Amino acid sequence: MNKISAHHSKFIILLLSLALPFLGSCDDEDDVAGIFTGKTWKMTGIYEKGSVKDPYKGYWSNEASFNASMKLLEEPGNFNIIFEGSVSDKTIKGLFTGRATNTNLSGNWAANGGNNSFFATPKETTDNDALGNAFIEGLRNAHKYEGDYDNLRIYFTIGSSERFILFHVK
Repeated sequence: MNKISAHHSKFIILLLSLALPFLGSCDDEDDVAGIFTGKTWKMTGIYEKGSVKDPYKGYWSNEASFNASMKLLEEPGNFNIIFEGSVSDKTIKGLFTGRATNTNLSGNWAANGGNNSFFATPKETTDNDALGNAFIEGLRNAHKYEGDYDNLRIYFTIGSSERFILFHVK
């Protein structure tokens, strides 16, 4: 009976020792390089925090302007962004390029995979479209991100209102 118990104990110890490296490598940090880089992100809309039901309509003075922006949003070359950068510790930083509607964008950006902070400094300031201006303003006022390899939310605050830009991989 002792031989069986000893053999059983050795087996359990072996299993536990094999599992320890996997348990020790778990963390709550995002793979920031995998989330942001190596792809083109396409904006699908700007929303109030907590909702993806209806796009935020506070940028337009009338329904016709809103509909014109939504048509521009559907065009393949508009509202895209590409992030490039390198990771140091939990933070990735680098350059981004993109396009609103008639304005090409570029600037610096950084994201922290430990606390999900995000910032961007677009060089451009305006676009001919209200949604294009909101896109630039949202990037400029960004403070946080949430996302994975296919979906990305970049949160920004204007006044007391928190909104987010929703992106999907193109």
